Amino acid sequence: MVENIRQHLVEQFPGQTETQAYNQIQKDTGISLSSMQRIMSGNTGPSIDTLADLAKRLGTTPWALLTPKPGTPHPPASDQSPVSPIRPLPGRLHRRRASP
Repeated sequence: MVENIRQHLVEQFPGQTETQAYNQIQKDTGISLSSMQRIMSGNTGPSIDTLADLAKRLGTTPWALLTPKPGTPHPPASDQSPVSPIRPLPGRLHRRRASP
């Protein structure tokens, strides 16, 4: 997604630095400079609304920003899961018995 956004930034803002492009996007959409920097660094993903606003400003669709271009290599799978494993609760759990 970041590479797709970067490509559209180059097309929409020729000759401008990324920061200049981000500032223009902020003026046009309200997406803050810090949000754009976090998205482009890969530290966070955009919300659906942010993605839609960004795509509209860049003259494309959210789907086009999310979809890898043909021939783009996939990133290697991470050995670390983003979700922590489920740990068993201490002790035993007992089912209550119905009272007579």
